[in-house]
Amino acid sequence: MNLILGSTSMLGKHISKILPDSISPQYTDLMNLQACRDIFQLHSDSDTVVYNLLGYNGNIGMNIREPADIFYRSTQLNINVLKCSQAFGVKKVINVVSACCYPDTSYEMKEEDLFNGLPNETVECHGFAKRILLEYSRQLNKQYKTNSVCAILTNCYGDFDRFDLNRTKVIGAAVKKICDAKLNGDKTVTFWGTGKPVRELIYAGDAAKCLVELAEKYEDPLNPINISSDNPLSIREMVDIIKDEVNYQGEVVWDLSKPDGQAYRKLNTEKMKKFISHRMTPFRIGIQNTVRYYMETGRYLDR
Repeated sequence: MNLILGSTSMLGKHISKILPDSISPQYTDLMNLQACRDIFQLHSDSDTVVYNLLGYNGNIGMNIREPADIFYRSTQLNINVLKCSQAFGVKKVINVVSACCYPDTSYEMKEEDLFNGLPNETVECHGFAKRILLEYSRQLNKQYKTNSVCAILTNCYGDFDRFDLNRTKVIGAAVKKICDAKLNGDKTVTFWGTGKPVRELIYAGDAAKCLVELAEKYEDPLNPINISSDNPLSIREMVDIIKDEVNYQGEVVWDLSKPDGQAYRKLNTEKMKKFISHRMTPFRIGIQNTVRYYMETGRYLDR
């Protein structure tokens, strides 16, 4: 049996498509430990694989507005889930950890680099919360032999993304802004920073397939594993591709008064390639899917 926590998220919906018979509880406040225990009591046993996709996070603007709330909520959610996973003796937990937990560096990051520095200050509230998830997962294994593994993911994008500009991340924001600019006939569209930072992004459908494959193959609770598309692009390059796919003829303006965030984020995938056989979706194809979803569905949703 599979239990998907965070099933209403973009990644959760893609995993639910792969595992349609999964239990996907919704509208439950897992910040409350007793509510979390109730979910596990109803929907878990010794054969259950838990997909822990929970977190409270968003874009740089949200990190600036709500750092304490992000840190507290993300930490509490994940501690509750891991505590209940141990208490109810589930078979395995697959934890999703954001790559923002890595140090603010300019080189490709291996799993052993995780604690070699501090996260970038624009994402540290979320990064430190995810480091706590990683460490609590490891300590539970040391004491109780729980089988809880951690996958460090680059940012996901794709259909089912969130398009609320107060929370959505770079691709969700870029797709919404450029599509809306074309629909409204706007001559310019504005983005934060210089566009120079380099990121890897992974299509959510690919990330979901990788996590399901990890559930079958990866058995190292003490050491995390990177999951990435292995395709770094600058923010400016990503925006140009979206602009091309939307056929937007207006001008892109870069607001230099706004922060860029971390200059470079690239994950090493040597370990991943030993366990993951799935071939990643090319970025342009993933953007075509995302634009189609936004135009047909996403722009009508309040999320």
